[in-house]
Amino acid sequence: AISDAENLKNSKNTAITENTVHRYILKDYNGQIALFSEESKKPIEVYNIFTLSLPQKDIGIIKKGILVTESELKEILEEYTS
Repeated sequence: AISDAENLKNSKNTAITENTVHRYILKDYNGQIALFSEESKKPIEVYNIFTLSLPQKDIGIIKKGILVTESELKEILEEYTS
């Protein structure tokens, strides 16, 4: 899927300090961006970033959900809040 290709591309930029990389799903939840664990149906955190305020190309990706690591999550949130 889209997220797998993104992870391959971004993995070169991600410093891994442990053997285990925590992965999350960033996706739309009631019109806002939310963070989910890979197994969870309920969000870990809901951000004050409205999905419809994103660039058009990103809205579709967020609605489907994107698999991210912690470092990728920080980069994405910084991009959407700046």
